[in-house]
Amino acid sequence: MREVLETLKKHKKKIILTTFICFITPLLIIHCLFKWYSGFEFLVAEWTAGELLGYVGTMLSFVGTVVLGVLALQASQKANKLSEKVIDLEKDKYRLELRPFALVSNWKAYEIEREQLLNDPRGKYIQIGEYKTGKALGLEIELTNTAESCITVEYGRGKSENKEIAWGKVAINQENLKMTLAPGDKDSFIFYASPEFMTELISQRVTIELYLENRFSKRYKETFVVIITSLSDKISKIPGKWHCNLFAQEYTIGRFEKDENGDTIYISEEL
Repeated sequence: MREVLETLKKHKKKIILTTFICFITPLLIIHCLFKWYSGFEFLVAEWTAGELLGYVGTMLSFVGTVVLGVLALQASQKANKLSEKVIDLEKDKYRLELRPFALVSNWKAYEIEREQLLNDPRGKYIQIGEYKTGKALGLEIELTNTAESCITVEYGRGKSENKEIAWGKVAINQENLKMTLAPGDKDSFIFYASPEFMTELISQRVTIELYLENRFSKRYKETFVVIITSLSDKISKIPGKWHCNLFAQEYTIGRFEKDENGDTIYISEEL
């Protein structure tokens, strides 16, 4: 509507002139036609000048109605586009404020003494493979809360394309495997097993499942794929120093809801 008003102001003289011509020209033409006698009986009007003027007035009214309809349609389309932008903003707000999301922000590998596994309740140690005695090899994966509200993150499980490899949920000296993260905070899960088992994970695609809750206790499931491309103690000359590189990719997330029967269903969402 603002653009229409600006156009009217910009071309005010042209619009006034065009309007004058549109209204005066039909009157002059009708006046001349009824004053002029052609001499042919076929061209003699069967209607009066008033009837013809009424017809012309109706046509002008119709044209005006069509123009107003076109303007209203354009205004409606612009309003719909604006509404779509508002919806997109609401989606972004939902992603940032309500929907939890944890991003893999760092990782490292290091040796862990058995005593540390037993006596350090602060670390969230998860045994994912064979380990009996001696030093274990730990893979620490750091998660960052990217939402704008406090969330909780709980480890679910890991699934590999190789069916013989499965990251379980065996924890030592842990009451639970749930972390609470304020906006921007970081915490880590430490996956461990024997060095031999851990090096077998190189090039394997392992899908990690996490269970998240927002501040309203709404539950979500997040998954991502971890691919370890390098895991070795031969690169560094320092004894016991391990080099690790991995990729975290293919993130997905969805929420848990109750259906009409009261059963819990999983609804996937766009990232």
